[in-house]
Amino acid sequence: MHWQRRAIFRAMGAFIVTSIVLSLLVNFWSLAAGTAASGSVIATTATTTATCTTTQIVTTTAPTTQTTTATTTVPTTQTTTATTTVPTTQTTTATTTVPTTQTTTATTTVPTTQTTTETTTSTVTLETTTTRTLTNIFQPTTSTITTTLTTLPKASLDDAACEPVTPAPSYQVSVSTAGAGTVSPGSGTYSGTADFTATPQGNALFLGWTVDGTFVGFGNPLALPVTKNRTVLATFAPPPTFCDVNANTPGVTAITQLAARGIILGSDNPSGSGKCFRPDDPLFRAHVAGMIARAYGWDGEDHGNNFTDKGTIDNDLWRNVGTLAYYNVALGYRDGSYDPTGPVLKAQAISFTSRAMIRKDYWELQEDNATYYTAVPMSSGHRQDAVTYHFYAGNILGTNAPTDPWGGANGYTAISTRGYFAQVLWQAYSSYFSTNHIP
Repeated sequence: MHWQRRAIFRAMGAFIVTSIVLSLLVNFWSLAAGTAASGSVIATTATTTATCTTTQIVTTTAPTTQTTTATTTVPTTQTTTATTTVPTTQTTTATTTVPTTQTTTATTTVPTTQTTTETTTSTVTLETTTTRTLTNIFQPTTSTITTTLTTLPKASLDDAACEPVTPAPSYQVSVSTAGAGTVSPGSGTYSGTADFTATPQGNALFLGWTVDGTFVGFGNPLALPVTKNRTVLATFAPPPTFCDVNANTPGVTAITQLAARGIILGSDNPSGSGKCFRPDDPLFRAHVAGMIARAYGWDGEDHGNNFTDKGTIDNDLWRNVGTLAYYNVALGYRDGSYDPTGPVLKAQAISFTSRAMIRKDYWELQEDNATYYTAVPMSSGHRQDAVTYHFYAGNILGTNAPTDPWGGANGYTAISTRGYFAQVLWQAYSSYFSTNHIP
């Protein structure tokens, strides 16, 4: 009987111990299985930003290495005590130790080569953020490492703004003046575009710039492209005086500016010293030839003259008449005459000026417009010249808009005075040369 009881107790004790052990193993593997689903994760995200400006090239190599070691050790000891009394007291102790060590090493190397094209300063910020997530079966561990590398030359980047820039070559610019005035800055070595400012002294007028021997205009300042060795001449002149021109004379600015440039010469004062301009006198056809030839650089040219009616016109003016005929500016009449002492009409003043501007390639002939200057017959040829004049120089003197008929007593058939032509010529001339045209 006793041996039967002992056998029963032994069986029950073994059953209990086995149950406990099995329970522990089941819990252990359940826990392992639940955490093993996520596994160990290492994730790295790298973000790089850069900014740069350019003038010179500098190269620097900066290797950067980020190494992170994360070690996690989780020693786990499972101890279970089971006590059973039947009716004797039976005590069983089951101890399970599960040592767990999780070691993870993550190494990130960021080699960086910095190549810089600098203007005056250059800054590049390379920002690398590395995130590592280490997960073991008992405890997730996450470490984030942020590294910022700032260098002063910048990194070599696929960025057009960071391309190397070759400095502009330097050349010698020789600056001089004629007349009472100064130019700033003066002669020296320049590159790119150099700005020069002309300043008249006293009551002098600034007449314009001559670059490499060519008159380019009177825009002030002069923005000079320095693409080779260059010469710059600034010309100044005192304002001329005429016995019959004052501040209240119509067209005084045009008369003064043209006279300062030697385009208007005037005539001797019959009542004293000096010159007179006679702004209200009719303009003769020989005189318009002289003024246009001087305005457009043709005064020294001699192309002969085949007109038959020279009369008492002096040789210089007659040469100018032949030059205007050569350039198809003033063509004369079908009978071979020019009528040098005949008056110039206002329509002819506009045509002579427009044709000269076109012949110099300052303007281009515009298409005729039947809604403009309707009083002027299309067959005369003057209307197309008037349309061209308005396109480049603005309203014709005496009109408010191109749609004005330009007829009547003061219209296109009226006689041009010397003062009227001075204003017409200066309006066209300054419309082009107030802007510099540098070859």
